[in-house]
Amino acid sequence: MPVISGNLVSVSNTANLTSTTLTIGTVTSGSIAIGQAIISATNAIVGGTYIVANISGSGSGSTWQVNQSSGTL
Repeated sequence: MPVISGNLVSVSNTANLTSTTLTIGTVTSGSIAIGQAIISATNAIVGGTYIVANISGSGSGSTWQVNQSSGTL
């Protein structure tokens, strides 16, 4: 389950990263914001990847732009 750092947002494993677009599955706790790093289920930052912009929405089903393409979450 990917986690987004900052205020520690927990997201279900249905989150998807395609190129530099992160699509959020189900937010199970917290809220997502620009500047947060993407952290794997093992608490490792995913390739230095962090959120740089909001594309649409703010919770479950929202889309965000990240600073680089990191492949699999």
